[in-house]
Amino acid sequence: MINWIVGRIRWILIAAAVGGPVFAYLGFSDIGKIAKLEAEGATTSAVITEAYSKDGRRSGTTYKVSLEWTDASGGIRTAEDITIDSGFANDIIQGDMLMVEELEIRYLEADPAAAPIVIASIPGEKETAEFMKLGGIGGGIVGILGSILMFLFGRKKKAATDEPS
Repeated sequence: MINWIVGRIRWILIAAAVGGPVFAYLGFSDIGKIAKLEAEGATTSAVITEAYSKDGRRSGTTYKVSLEWTDASGGIRTAEDITIDSGFANDIIQGDMLMVEELEIRYLEADPAAAPIVIASIPGEKETAEFMKLGGIGGGIVGILGSILMFLFGRKKKAATDEPS
């Protein structure tokens, strides 16, 4: 039974050693995207063309909107599946009704492929990205150090039992 538990802990630590840096990278990446949109993005009002929520098995509810707006040059631009944080979603959704028709967004004029961000959702997005960054760093450190310790502990125990009596 103990060996089974130790074996599971080893796999969990290995998963943390691999998954932690991935989460940290995603957090750093999101923080960079948000900072770029805040620094270089143009602000405009976008019409909500679609809004929906998706219930995940483990991750809770994700809220998304599709938007349409006119850019600075007069062209019509669209963006689909823009995630908004749950705190902001709770403010604009009452029951099954969307209480607003337009949202203030920031978008990159020079990069039509870059997704915009809803201005009111920025604090929640930053908080999520920061959590991913710090959680990923912490998980990676625990996973790497724990895996090393488990490997060394297993080697010493095995070496001690291999010695003839």
